[in-house]
Amino acid sequence: MTDGSITVTTSENDKVQIVLNGVKIACSSGPAIDVRSADKCFITLAEGTQNSLSDGSVFTSEDANACIYATCDLTINGSGSLDVSGNYRHGVFSKDDLVVYGGSINVSAVEDGLNGKDSVKIGAGDISIDSGADGVKSSKSTNPEKGFVYVSGGSLSIDAEDDGIQAKTHLCIAGGSIEIDAADDALHSDLEGTLNGGSTSVRNGDDAFHCEMKLEVNDGSFVAETCSEGYEAEQVVVNGGDTNICALDDAMNASAADLSDDSESSDADTSTSTPSGESGANAAQPDGSIGVPDASSANADSNEQQLNTAPQGAGQQDSATPPELPSDDGAQGGQAGEAPSDLGQAPDGDTITVSVDGAATMATASTTGTSGIATGGMGGGPATGNRPEGQGGPA
Repeated sequence: MTDGSITVTTSENDKVQIVLNGVKIACSSGPAIDVRSADKCFITLAEGTQNSLSDGSVFTSEDANACIYATCDLTINGSGSLDVSGNYRHGVFSKDDLVVYGGSINVSAVEDGLNGKDSVKIGAGDISIDSGADGVKSSKSTNPEKGFVYVSGGSLSIDAEDDGIQAKTHLCIAGGSIEIDAADDALHSDLEGTLNGGSTSVRNGDDAFHCEMKLEVNDGSFVAETCSEGYEAEQVVVNGGDTNICALDDAMNASAADLSDDSESSDADTSTSTPSGESGANAAQPDGSIGVPDASSANADSNEQQLNTAPQGAGQQDSATPPELPSDDGAQGGQAGEAPSDLGQAPDGDTITVSVDGAATMATASTTGTSGIATGGMGGGPATGNRPEGQGGPA
């Protein structure tokens, strides 16, 4: 299709699946795929196929803003490949939840590569992003249960002119392989962030991992090849993992949080209602099949409910507290969007290597009791185990 698009206008209760089986779609005046109304939309990449989508530099619609644009929950899955060229603004944008669970996906965009307003969840796939703004972003600030980014698997390579991955409330890396080259922060959360696993390597112009309130490192490998500052937050808690930071300024910096209310973004959510009974992100098909999801089957309902689980306890949180990500026991194959229920404590002897201006030091960290604060070295740090969650300053 040399100048056209796929447009979806169904009932807000309908689930829609689009199977791309060797297609090339270009649209000069709007999105290549434009999901204007649906409950959920699945874009499935058929096995062994190459697909490409591109938009124009000028849109006739004032609402749409991406090559793939959806006003509902959006999942990309399957095992084929997809090239997305966002020449207007974003590569892929969902006003609700964006899930990637399969495929080989290459995104180039004038602004953000992947943008899920309510959340972004990546559980599988081989994803490459070249963006003029943020690589991956979630920006919802009006709902304390939303605005988070969760990566639990797959391979993610990002080259970004702004932040590599940005979250409004909570940024959690629990698995997968991530490489980021960013002009600003590699990983950024306006509230809290967590490293629970995976392998992350970054090169960036400002902070390697910046959170305003709290950054907690429990497991995984994190390498900052070059950055201005490494870990930065009001509270920096390292319980385990393998950290290697080469910083021009501070390798680890505990500084007062700046919770000034920034404008959410120009991508205002103009929707006035959400489907009843639905609380969160859409269900991915973990087997990558291209069969149409059966909303009536018990198994589909079970998988969907697990992926759709809203962050627990968020109803009692204020706007300065990030959501608590849903627990996951791995029973459903680790679908995207499920955070481990056990953050865990690292065994004694985990090592942290810090290099500032080429002068490397090595420390052996051990953990104590339930506080999760490393002992040894210079004592006298704040006892964060006794600190009320979300409160500023040492307890």
